[in-house]
Amino acid sequence: VSLIDRALNRKATLLLFIGILIPITVDTLFNLQITPIKGYSFAPSTIVFTGLAYLIALMKYRLFSFAPIARSTVFDNITDIAVVFDTHGRIIDFNNAAQTCLNLEPQKSMGQDFDALPSEWKDVFKDHFQLSGGRKEISVGPSEQQKIYDLSVSPIKSYRGLRLGFLFLLHDITELRSSEERIKELLREKELLLREVHHRIKNNMSVISSMLSLQSETLSDDRARTALLDARSRLNSMMVLYDKLYRSDGLEALSAADYLSPLIDKIVGTQEVAFPVEIHKDIESVVLGARVLFSLGIIVNELIVNAIKHAFPEGRRGTITVALKKIETRLQVWVEDDGGNFIESGDSNGTKGFGLQVVRLMAQQLSADFSIQRGERTRFTLEFPLEDPGTPRVLSK
Repeated sequence: VSLIDRALNRKATLLLFIGILIPITVDTLFNLQITPIKGYSFAPSTIVFTGLAYLIALMKYRLFSFAPIARSTVFDNITDIAVVFDTHGRIIDFNNAAQTCLNLEPQKSMGQDFDALPSEWKDVFKDHFQLSGGRKEISVGPSEQQKIYDLSVSPIKSYRGLRLGFLFLLHDITELRSSEERIKELLREKELLLREVHHRIKNNMSVISSMLSLQSETLSDDRARTALLDARSRLNSMMVLYDKLYRSDGLEALSAADYLSPLIDKIVGTQEVAFPVEIHKDIESVVLGARVLFSLGIIVNELIVNAIKHAFPEGRRGTITVALKKIETRLQVWVEDDGGNFIESGDSNGTKGFGLQVVRLMAQQLSADFSIQRGERTRFTLEFPLEDPGTPRVLSK
């Protein structure tokens, strides 16, 4: 900007000088009787020429325009370091910030090359002199006092496209980078704290699970014993989730396959089954939020436990299939068994047992459609919209 304004000012000044000089010269020659036509004065004609020169200076070269003054005011008062070099690497202009930070003196530094700059700044400008139209993050100064700048180099061109020089702008981003590092450190501390919380919750659940198991072994009442084992199974589903979250890279989301597959194995392994039950798993690796996985874990646990207990009468061999599929923007989960039309114990019509009540409650929290298909095979299907794993789901109250 400075180079362009200076070029315009030089041309406007030249026209003013010519406009003033020609009438004086012509009048002097007339007084000395040095004229092409004896006795004829060209002074009136030169006044017309002077007027044209002034008009061109006003219109084309913006004489008396306040725009250069406004640019100069902005240039001098911006907080960024601004230095203008010509194409030969000589300092043409700089603002107040550059004068302060680079210890430049207007009378001594103008027209000097890179050697006029302080040693720590010399290589900054010299190495990036050809970074035309680019940006780069640089560090300046010793490590204990180092500052970080966002450097941009812009070519300065005339109105005809001729390159006149380069404008260096350096924006101090030291505080910004320091704040970013503090935020990263806080996030690391938060992640470490969450991992520790998950780990402690899992350990506490493990202790409770063990206590429930020990307590169940002391009971002679089958119904009480079954209730404790069911509670332990539900607790295990939550314990598996916290263990997986603790070991995963993310603390708020997890692949459904990574969670549900080992959970199903654990559910079947903790059930007292006197007959062989074959488990088929068809679970896609869809990343889901922890809240969604929590509800899904409880649902899968209830449906598998109920199928093992009630779907296969007289201890016959059976197959249970657990599937999770992504269908466009929705997620479909189903648990199916080939044990026939089973009815949960204590439920005369197969819709009001405690296990199914838990399933319906979890389905409501997921805003899911829950359906039951009965026949030779019984299928429990859950379908709900797939959400961003980072978006918390508002649970129903």
